[in-house]
Amino acid sequence: QEGFLRFLGFLRFLYFITGEVVMKTNELEKLLGTTKDTLRYYEKVGINFPSRDDNGYRNYSYEDIRIIKNIIMLRSFDLSIEESDVYLTMKFL
Repeated sequence: QEGFLRFLGFLRFLYFITGEVVMKTNELEKLLGTTKDTLRYYEKVGINFPSRDDNGYRNYSYEDIRIIKNIIMLRSFDLSIEESDVYLTMKFL
């Protein structure tokens, strides 16, 4: 967890400097310990919308990564996807 938080801080720094941080699906799978099916499901239900390359590969921004990490954390408390999405929506209003 601590290593991830450091890495997330590094991503935030890159985002601040460049305005963009891009990770591919396989990189994000490894970083978050999740599956591509889960990431695609989150996109399908409207939790995040990664940009796409010309070849169709998904590019996850710092904001996408932050939202997905928060959803994974909330799911660990047995909140449903819908409850997690409501929490995140309320948090950022």
